[in-house]
Amino acid sequence: VFPHSRAGHGEFTLIEDDGITLNYQRGEFTQVTLQVIAEPNEITLNVNARGGFPLPYSSIEFILPHGETRRVKAHGDVWYDEQRRQHIRVPVRLE
Repeated sequence: VFPHSRAGHGEFTLIEDDGITLNYQRGEFTQVTLQVIAEPNEITLNVNARGGFPLPYSSIEFILPHGETRRVKAHGDVWYDEQRRQHIRVPVRLE
């Protein structure tokens, strides 16, 4: 994810279903919303889900660009790769 260098808000909604049937027409899907809130000194990451389709995963991994130094506010595991990019595995919160 490439957060705004000063301040901004970005959001993406992913629709998950079985990918085979038309059961989504009967409401068998889940909406997963990924949110990035950038502020001058902090980046907030959130993942929320709502719906009845069971997800095959329980977290989403965000990777920040090399050189990003702002504090990250997220409930999840953090590590750095060999290129010093920060990885944050954010749990999916069910609404």
